[in-house]
Amino acid sequence: MAAQVQLPPEILESVVDQLHDDPPSLMQCSLVCRRFANRGQKHLFRRVVLDRPSRIFKGNMISQFYPAESFLYLINHYPHICKLVLELKISDEHKISYYREQNSWIRTDRAIAKILPMLCALEELIIDGNHLGTRLNFKCWKEELKSTILLKSQSLRRLSLSLVRNVPLLLLNDMPNLECLRLNSVYFTPDDLPAMHFPNKARLRTFDIASYVGDDWPSLYPWLQSTKCNIDMTHLVAVSLMINPADMAPSDQLHSISSLLRGCANNLKHLHLCYSDPIATPSFYDDKFMDLGSMPLLESLDISGCVWSHWDHHGQSRDRLRWLTNNLAKIDPNITLKRIDLEIEVFQGNPQSGFEDAGWDDFAQVIDNLAQTVSAVFVKFVIYSDFGRYTQDFLQQRMLPLCIRGIVLIEDGIAIEQ
Repeated sequence: MAAQVQLPPEILESVVDQLHDDPPSLMQCSLVCRRFANRGQKHLFRRVVLDRPSRIFKGNMISQFYPAESFLYLINHYPHICKLVLELKISDEHKISYYREQNSWIRTDRAIAKILPMLCALEELIIDGNHLGTRLNFKCWKEELKSTILLKSQSLRRLSLSLVRNVPLLLLNDMPNLECLRLNSVYFTPDDLPAMHFPNKARLRTFDIASYVGDDWPSLYPWLQSTKCNIDMTHLVAVSLMINPADMAPSDQLHSISSLLRGCANNLKHLHLCYSDPIATPSFYDDKFMDLGSMPLLESLDISGCVWSHWDHHGQSRDRLRWLTNNLAKIDPNITLKRIDLEIEVFQGNPQSGFEDAGWDDFAQVIDNLAQTVSAVFVKFVIYSDFGRYTQDFLQQRMLPLCIRGIVLIEDGIAIEQ
């Protein structure tokens, strides 16, 4: 009788690891072979998503499926699964024709408050609202759920909030292990927190914020700059800022962004900055707002914004292009910068507006210089203009050598949208 050859566990684990992004195959492996089960479950339950309840149609039968209650039932019967969950996503996003936040399932749910304390290995919490209607209202959730989230946040390493309002700053104030914070359209409410000295502040490594409403950023930045803040922003390695303050926004809002970028400049490796067309505050285009020359470790740079707009007054458009050109020119050619991506919007460029002598040749020269030392440089112009043909031809002429080398691409934004 031939002796059985037993494969080393490392090989079996490697086979299962190749299926980490294929849940159906992982489930089949776990059912077919017991030796695959533990490794398969590790991948299957690494990230758990609790969606809004849905209807299930089976013949003439209609039943309601409650993901949160089903998962609670599962971990009550198989408690070892609790140790496998590293990420938990609570979502109200769903493909529906009409959405009202007042009817959000999270408002009435009782299962999440029981699930969170059981997830002993949880590292990341994600809460997503619905983009079709009003943002989730943290204040209207059950007290048990709010208290549980505040308590669980103390052990989290990553927090992601999207489309949520009335989030207490107390949530951020007691997260000593926080490394990554992602905020998308989130409004915070102030707390009567006393000024305190924190011996061990959270050292944030990644900060990603997208703000589409004028009061989102103002609800956060005063706390970030205060003595009540328990987060150290100076060790940031990756920053993504998509902030759209209202036209003529108060300069202190922009100064707070500048302070953030300057505070982490020595450690920053990845920077994404998206600024909107309505920004017309002169302080934004001040050379002191941001200094790319003071970021010695920068590896990737991604900037999206408008450099020319017919809404501008007093020659503001020239300041936009000059600001971008001057900042790019400050980049030290000796740093380890590997990638630059620029997406530049141009609105209503025409000969009468001073468009032609705004400094395009200087911009092209700076891009050409950067392409000599940076591995990948790509610039995309998106034109939204009644003079689209003229604008496109003009930029094509000024950027022709860069277009031929595949560094610059010029597109008609209106034609793309149609």
